Amino acid sequence: MHSEQLRERRAQGRVDFVGTAFVVRQVGTAETYRLENLSAGGALLSAGASLLLRERVRLVIRVAPLPAFEVEARVAWTGEGAGEFGVEFIDASRDVEDAIHDAVVELLGGARPRRRGWRQPAPKLESWLP
Repeated sequence: MHSEQLRERRAQGRVDFVGTAFVVRQVGTAETYRLENLSAGGALLSAGASLLLRERVRLVIRVAPLPAFEVEARVAWTGEGAGEFGVEFIDASRDVEDAIHDAVVELLGGARPRRRGWRQPAPKLESWLP
């Protein structure tokens, strides 16, 4: 991976936690993975079957106590023998972006989730991280 791509990949703030992601593959199989971290641009998955680099998948992400949400993703990188997979979200709708934001906010301490019509801008995630 080029250093510019790595910088871009890390430009999104992220929050580490344990949640679940149900991964539906185009070949018709599905499996549950641990959701290790989540950002606006993607997620880190682990503890599941091997995924192929650049494979397109549908994720159903669950961060309790919020409702599950679905998003299309592509496998951006795979770990070496660790069973870890980085996925990047593809063409997420506004509703999905809101659901991701709500999940991150919930995990960072339960601040008020952003909803359509709420006029106050959300604080930058980077300002909440150590």
